[in-house]
Amino acid sequence: MAIIGKIRSNSTLVVGVVAGALILFVLSDFLGGKGGGGGNPQDQIAGEVFGEEINLMEYEREVQFQIDQAKQNNPEFTDETGDRIREDVWNQNVNRIIFERELKDMNFVITPAELNDLIFGNNIQEYVMKTPMFQNRFTQQFSLDSVKVWRQRIERSAEGKAWWVNNLEAPVKDNRRITKYFNLISKGLYVTNAEVMQNHVANTRKFKVRFVTSQFDKIPDSTIAVKDDEIREYYNKNKHRKKYEQYGSRSFSWVEFMLQPSEADIEFTKKQAEGLYEQFKTSKNDSTFVMNFAETKTFDNNFSQAGAFPADVDSLVQKADSGSVIGPFRSGDFWKIVKVRATKTEEEARCRHILIGKQSPTGAPRTMEEIKKRADSLISVIKKNNNFEEMVAKFTDDPGSKNTGGVYEWFAKGRMVKPFEDACFNGKINSLQAVETEYGIHIVEPLGRRDAKRVKAATVDIKIRPMKETDMAVRAKAVEFLSKVTDATKFQEVAQNLKLNVQKREIAYNQRAIDDNRQMGGPGGTQGGRNVASWVHRANENDVSEPTLFNDKYVVIKLDNIKVKGVPEFEDVKDIMKVEVVRIKKGEMEAKKMKGAKSLEELAARLKTTVKEAELTFSSSVFPETTGTEYEVIGSVFSMKKAGDMSVPLKGKGGVYVVVLTGITEAPALTDLAPIRTSLVSALRGRAQNDSYGALRELAKVDDKRTVN
Repeated sequence: MAIIGKIRSNSTLVVGVVAGALILFVLSDFLGGKGGGGGNPQDQIAGEVFGEEINLMEYEREVQFQIDQAKQNNPEFTDETGDRIREDVWNQNVNRIIFERELKDMNFVITPAELNDLIFGNNIQEYVMKTPMFQNRFTQQFSLDSVKVWRQRIERSAEGKAWWVNNLEAPVKDNRRITKYFNLISKGLYVTNAEVMQNHVANTRKFKVRFVTSQFDKIPDSTIAVKDDEIREYYNKNKHRKKYEQYGSRSFSWVEFMLQPSEADIEFTKKQAEGLYEQFKTSKNDSTFVMNFAETKTFDNNFSQAGAFPADVDSLVQKADSGSVIGPFRSGDFWKIVKVRATKTEEEARCRHILIGKQSPTGAPRTMEEIKKRADSLISVIKKNNNFEEMVAKFTDDPGSKNTGGVYEWFAKGRMVKPFEDACFNGKINSLQAVETEYGIHIVEPLGRRDAKRVKAATVDIKIRPMKETDMAVRAKAVEFLSKVTDATKFQEVAQNLKLNVQKREIAYNQRAIDDNRQMGGPGGTQGGRNVASWVHRANENDVSEPTLFNDKYVVIKLDNIKVKGVPEFEDVKDIMKVEVVRIKKGEMEAKKMKGAKSLEELAARLKTTVKEAELTFSSSVFPETTGTEYEVIGSVFSMKKAGDMSVPLKGKGGVYVVVLTGITEAPALTDLAPIRTSLVSALRGRAQNDSYGALRELAKVDDKRTVN
């Protein structure tokens, strides 16, 4: 139970992966069992948790098991899915060690009824819902029927029953024990009377002050001379502070050579689509045809209305008969052919309305009598003045149609609430009627009705990709650039001579892949993103890569800098620390100017500024009309004792302040502690899971060595 004592001291820890990681917590037997491997033991370590090693071969086997399962259940498996699985399995292993250690002496009981509820009942555990074999193959959504089918299937053999117990029930029980563990921590947290009073005073005791400030942002940084020795002195004093701790990263530069399809590639893909035209037309099983030949393997069995396809094609689809095939047509990076599988007509209505809601815009409730009276009045005005749109703008409580003059364009039955729908589909065209619904009373005017065509269609799309000749030509340009980079110092110069843009990137020590839009962060999902990240993690400073395929481009990479995890090197934080040194020097300079003033008015005249006023509580973060948070300055103000006291120059984050206390309003008496206590307890318990999990991971000293392997 070491974690309980750390919650308050780690209250700022927020671990975003907690929920997903706990869902995926399973014993490693579920993913393939224990097993050894040969070779150097050091080469077989994926990482360590509490000093316990995670075997690399077992980790990779677990990853492959889940990837195979995901591919079976998802025909559109992507690199992003694979990267996410790798991180999930890593967190599974980390959590297995953490929670086996933390829960070993806790006898949390999971009853049979509780277990049944977590698998089949009203509180199905997310672990069950995320298990691939329990998801619908086409919708990728959880299917309780699939769970029941699997249960019936495994009942036929002893091996099946053992699988169910070990690989489903055991992880579900483990997850439930973890939930109970966090509930135990949460329920054990409380707020004392003293803490309630402290919070009350911090928020309600007020100090009225007058002050003069010299704000740092008014002083150009360029006017402050800073020597390297001064920055290094600051570095030596502060390098071990938490705010400067490095989590490890690698910076690199790259140039890119875009790999775009040529006209020949586009024409080649078009001919591929043309070759499928007749086969698609005569196909007896359209869903199988789509799954076999389409890039996007989705099959929609619903009827769609006009507008479901690009404008120039949509009209052709709408006019086509069942069995017709349209295309191929170009749509972005694809050539597509569409087969109209079936058609039908469906009645549509067009109407406009004014809603008089059960609440006014201010939130005040309205009686039904009041609503009906207003509706009758509006109907009379509209009939007399023919000003429906004007009345919509002034009186409707429906924000969804206010900007369209109250009009709802063509819609089919089943889209609106029943009384409103009946008025639109059965009412006399261009006549007004008052219709009551759960939202209030609608003044409805049917504007038209028509029979609209609905089309059930299947689409085969073929991605336009560069062919081998195009690929070779672009790669040749990358190789030519590389041949001119005789050493790493020439990288920037050669790029400039060839008018190539050099991009700068940085990835964290544990980042497995990159994409085109993210620099620091979690796994990316783009083609080649893992290869790029892998090279960056293995390279030495000033290494230059071979041309590497990444998305729709070849890239050549130069590793610029390696930031080690832990205490930063001086050069890595020099620029950041220079900002702090500049701020400190500004503070010293301005404090010297402000020293010796007998009054705020004298000081304001000296600095050519004005005296300002503020009312502060201890929980305040800023001074009015100033920049930056000033907790330390406000803390100093609250040490002042009586009205008339004048502070020395107080150096803050955003400026230097001289403050005169003009009065203190003590906190009002607090007779009922319950509301504040409830709020504080709720906030404290709301952080319990993330804070305690973060503290556990910190104590575990998780060492991820996968980047090295």
